[in-house]
Amino acid sequence: MKKTKLFAAALCTAMVLSGCQSQTEDIESTETGALESDNGVVEIEFWHSISGDLASKLEEMTDNFNNTIGKEKNIKVNTVFQDWPGTDKLVTVMQAGDIENHPDVIQIYGENMNIVRDYDRMVWVEDYMNREDSTVKKEDLVPNAANAFAIDGKMMGAPLTLSTLLLYYNQDMFDEAGITDPPATIGQLADDVEKLTKEENGEIQVYGLNVRPDSYELNSWIGGQGEISYFGNNESGHKAPMTEVTIGTDGTLDRFLTEWEKVIQTGGLKYQLDNMNEEFAAGQHAMVIMSSARIQIIKDLVGDKFNWNVVALPKVSESDKGGASVSGGGLFMIDKDNPEKLEAAWEFVQYCLSPETQLFWSQNTGYIPVNEKTYEMPEMQEFLEQSPWLNTAIEQVRNSDPRLQEPYYPNAGQIKTVVQEALMKFADGSLNKEQTEEEILSGCEAAIADYYRANPLE
Repeated sequence: MKKTKLFAAALCTAMVLSGCQSQTEDIESTETGALESDNGVVEIEFWHSISGDLASKLEEMTDNFNNTIGKEKNIKVNTVFQDWPGTDKLVTVMQAGDIENHPDVIQIYGENMNIVRDYDRMVWVEDYMNREDSTVKKEDLVPNAANAFAIDGKMMGAPLTLSTLLLYYNQDMFDEAGITDPPATIGQLADDVEKLTKEENGEIQVYGLNVRPDSYELNSWIGGQGEISYFGNNESGHKAPMTEVTIGTDGTLDRFLTEWEKVIQTGGLKYQLDNMNEEFAAGQHAMVIMSSARIQIIKDLVGDKFNWNVVALPKVSESDKGGASVSGGGLFMIDKDNPEKLEAAWEFVQYCLSPETQLFWSQNTGYIPVNEKTYEMPEMQEFLEQSPWLNTAIEQVRNSDPRLQEPYYPNAGQIKTVVQEALMKFADGSLNKEQTEEEILSGCEAAIADYYRANPLE
């Protein structure tokens, strides 16, 4: 079955299910008047920061809601693109108290949770999931996804997208180099980088590895150490606000840098990001580290040019058991003193979390479904047979500690820049290991201090 047929089947199933559910829910809505408005249609704004090809799929997904459930319940969702990370305008309207111009639903990434965690107009999604009429329950969600936007275990946001870091590798190059197994640790990765790097007349023709680590990659390598480790205190901000980094005192940063130095010393690491997808597909890199969400992109770019595969993110030490962090965007609802819009927003969020919508999203983007029931669908099982690489990402998530999440950073953008620039200097030889560690720690501490000066804790 072609992908388009799988996808059409999913949309048809969603329409059928929405029709089955609508009779009971419409009766409830009529009794409460929750979805009635003066013009008969409740319009809500959905702010997001999804661009490129994925944006067209988001529009298609939203249009399907408007033409099915939305049409039945007199709801229309209008998507509004906000530039990455999608929260700048939200901060502006929050600070101005401009309730009318708030979105009804907004996509927020885990690293930006500190912006909204104490905002009194944010609605706790878990409270809505606990309602008897909710079509999606917390137990329906992949635990790692449910925890991605939770504070002290309670979900503020609902997961829309879920991804994890993988090592992509050129199987043909591995075979040519006599490498039988992909690397499981950073030390083994360094050995393979050395074997796979190709030079000609003093110029590198094929890099063994392309990656430019920033706070996302570093957090996975930190968090995976031991049973689980944290970037900062209070479980990296998930239990209470993160006020300090702990990667210096617990030794996790030093252990990572010690191993990463072995990769740098091979001379086969490309630490700039130009056109990673295209360069890998053109055979310019033997390995790349990037999100599982790029699986479909790589599949299309590589075609039948060579054999390729993916494997779990190499660990810092062989004994590490934490796994790898997840990433993605969550859906957050905002109370604008309009119960009709809030109910409409919840209908849309439930739709996005449904097994059928998650099937559509996974098939067309490469993201991992967040709803456990999606995996039971024959269409999903058939899709995984056609795209086995996604199984590796799914297994990595299932084998990772659900507490291993993106930290709720104070000053996320500044911390990301600090980590990225320090690791680039480490890679180009401007800093040694000790200096790199000091630059990361002092830079992160300064970023946190700056944040709390402007946003003091009560």
